[in-house]
Amino acid sequence: MKDSEFRKIEYETAINERKELILEINRIEKGCLLVSGIIFAWLLSAKVEDYGDWFVLAWWIPFIISGLGGIRVLALNSILENREVYLIKIEEKFEKESMEGLFTFYKKNSKKERKYLKFLGKKRKKTAVGLSSITYWTILLTLCAVLPLIIIFK
Repeated sequence: MKDSEFRKIEYETAINERKELILEINRIEKGCLLVSGIIFAWLLSAKVEDYGDWFVLAWWIPFIISGLGGIRVLALNSILENREVYLIKIEEKFEKESMEGLFTFYKKNSKKERKYLKFLGKKRKKTAVGLSSITYWTILLTLCAVLPLIIIFK
């Protein structure tokens, strides 16, 4: 097997790993929202007298679940960034032989299109995906932290 054939297989594998990481991040986000919503719905419909003193602590379960999910997504995002940096290195090697790849294109054009393109490394720009993820986790964690306070100190 030639070096170029190996790099092509490695590149395709890295692209597939990247897709799987993005799908995993989406599954975690949906799962945290769904589980938190189900628990809050159950807590809002339950009677405090039926469950005793621990019922107040149960209001913090969605916050804990969402917090752990957020930490997991941060870890997956760092793995995703490493994969993208590696893909850029592979593409730069093949750029000499043929056309430029997707991530190399993003790297070269990031100055022109800062809103839409992602440049990795020390000069990393925030993209719409990054901002939407930050917004999602901020809203979810804020709701999971504030709702118990509103209900408990009602």
